[in-house]
Amino acid sequence: MKTWIHSGVRRFIRTNSAAMAATSLYLAALPAVAFDPSPYPDGTPPDGTAAYPWKVDLPEDFDQIGSDGIHGTAACYVLTRNLDCRNEDHRVRYAFSGTFDGNYRLVSRIHVDQPTETGVGLFSILQNGALVKRLAVVNSHFRAAGAMGAVVGSMGYGSTVEECYSWGNTVAAVSTNKQSIGGITGGESYQRPAAVVRNCFTRDNTISSAFQTVGGICGYNDAFVQKCYSAGTNLAAPRYVGGVIGYGGSGTVMDSYSDLTNSPSVQCGSSNGSWLNALVPNRYATDFNITSHSIADLGWDPAIWSIGPDGFPWLTGFNLPPVAEAGP
Repeated sequence: MKTWIHSGVRRFIRTNSAAMAATSLYLAALPAVAFDPSPYPDGTPPDGTAAYPWKVDLPEDFDQIGSDGIHGTAACYVLTRNLDCRNEDHRVRYAFSGTFDGNYRLVSRIHVDQPTETGVGLFSILQNGALVKRLAVVNSHFRAAGAMGAVVGSMGYGSTVEECYSWGNTVAAVSTNKQSIGGITGGESYQRPAAVVRNCFTRDNTISSAFQTVGGICGYNDAFVQKCYSAGTNLAAPRYVGGVIGYGGSGTVMDSYSDLTNSPSVQCGSSNGSWLNALVPNRYATDFNITSHSIADLGWDPAIWSIGPDGFPWLTGFNLPPVAEAGP
């Protein structure tokens, strides 16, 4: 029979009953250290490559990325199960340039309360071609200064977030001079190649700023947002509030939708708050009822999207319902 122990972590034990008591006492005394070391089906252990990504299976694993000298910010990662962060602050604090495959899993109950910090989300910053995909953040609380999103705080050039959603989160910026707050990401860089947010949605979030630029998907957009929607979200800021994005710089928004109907905020739009040089083809305002249209009507990929039981579009790879499956 086999026992897996790695860097002081108990992963699973298969042993005989005579040894179980002594083994359990020993393992209970070991500290919880990150990452699942179990090999892939061909016997190869995880090594952070695209073929054998590091396996994230504890909330503490996020804290280790970029900080432990082994699990680097340019490596590849896969989430092996739904993670409950137990209302604790677990996230990737270093600029990430690797690939993170959420594997259609959920991360729930992240709790961040850092009122002087910027670049706050499950991932602080994406840069240099980083990719975060197939990931959901639900029932979490983020309170910081600015540049905030449930999935990513800020996106640098060439980075991508795709097939992700944010549901039931609070994202609150308390600074009176920091901006860019969104349901998926706070903002994207003007540098080229442009950052991309596509095939994402947000539902039932509360997103606010004491300053400006709040959006259901993205707070400040200098990049490319495509095939996204925001619904049931409460947005608030003194100015630049929009259902999809809050403020459009030189970015593009396509085939994206919101059910935001009105707001007391200055320069508020149902889909988009305010624009400089942005391109906005195929985006819809309050007279467009997303629940009365098919995926084909929306111009979206039926291999990625389907209509959920509540009539709203749903990312097909994720199980239903979204909140009920948030446990480990």
